Amino acid sequence: MISFSALSILPRNFICFWAIVLIAGFLISAILSVGQKRYAMVLVDTAAAFLLYFLMEICRGISVAKLGGPSYPLAEAAGTAPFGLYPLLLALLSLLCVFRLKSCLGYARAHITPMAVKEAVDQNPAGICCYRKNGQVILANHRMQELAFAITGRWLLNGCEFYEALGHRHLIELPDKSVIRFSHRLFLLASEPCYELLAEDITELYRRSEALQKETQRLAAQNRIMKEYSKTIDETVRRQEVLNTKIRIHDEMNRLLLATEKAIRSGNPAEQESVQKTWQKNILLLCMEGDSQVKNNALADLDALAAVIGIRLVYDRVPQTKNAEALLLFSQAAEEAMTNAVKHAGASSLHINVLEEADRLTVIFTNDGSGPVGPIMEGGGLTALRRRLEKAGGTMGIDSSAGFALTLTIPKGGCNCVL
Repeated sequence: MISFSALSILPRNFICFWAIVLIAGFLISAILSVGQKRYAMVLVDTAAAFLLYFLMEICRGISVAKLGGPSYPLAEAAGTAPFGLYPLLLALLSLLCVFRLKSCLGYARAHITPMAVKEAVDQNPAGICCYRKNGQVILANHRMQELAFAITGRWLLNGCEFYEALGHRHLIELPDKSVIRFSHRLFLLASEPCYELLAEDITELYRRSEALQKETQRLAAQNRIMKEYSKTIDETVRRQEVLNTKIRIHDEMNRLLLATEKAIRSGNPAEQESVQKTWQKNILLLCMEGDSQVKNNALADLDALAAVIGIRLVYDRVPQTKNAEALLLFSQAAEEAMTNAVKHAGASSLHINVLEEADRLTVIFTNDGSGPVGPIMEGGGLTALRRRLEKAGGTMGIDSSAGFALTLTIPKGGCNCVL
């Protein structure tokens, strides 16, 4: 078989070119393995590259000796080897090179490498920056670099300087109207204190928060208006009732005066007697109207309040007592029952059952809302109502066994308490 040194220069040059290509392949594989921290594979690639380099040196030594230059014993010994051994060796190394390149590319797809982590961090929509105490940046992704340039006008090279440029602000609005929230914390990296700075785009959340704040202010203003309306509605209803009463009295008095004038002019005794009885009847009605004014005011106030808060009052009968203190206690109890029925039970109607006796009123309030899910704890309005009733000599009871029922006993008269 022909020895390797007996070949012409063209086959030897082809062998050298083949070796150069394989050396480049192994160098690429070694570089990828370093990035993947597979140092054992780096040694394999390096050994293969050195073997190929040795083969190139043999080719060079044989060529130099044939051109009349100095000969090298190692090159002469290797040149006596059969020619087929070198292509076989190159073919095996070619297979190894292809395997190593495929292994590096497949490893990058199947494993999390430092380069993959860097690419993921760079693609993160949030800004990420880690730096040491002296400001040296360890990691800064593309988004953080963009934010640094938009805020300071220069790229992020020193973490401490950038954090100082933020002015320790947590929220920053950029010129494009986007709002960025920054968070800053200290952590340990290999026992070395480092800092982490994160930037998150909260533009949509911030705009919604602003809209919610404006809506809250609008509702607060409406609530204030409703409170003022609630304070003045009692007086408004009373004034309207007084005005209606005055109109009725005025019309009735005009009719009586005209009838009186006519009876006097006619001189008819029967007509004069009829006018006199009409005067007596109207004076009695005016007196009764004055006595029932407190009751009418109380019921009108309750109806007005029910219309405001959106609940319907259903009476089996209304209190007939003329005692102002009893009517005031009844009105306060009804207001509390209405408020609790809407607030806690979501009721649409309040049923009021009145049992009136000579010395007291017994009132039972029920509603069509949902019943309580547990025992009822008195507080606020119910506690204040109980104190007023007990101070006036009355009682209050609560029954939640089947829905909710508020039972009151209100004395009629004989109470000099301050309500």
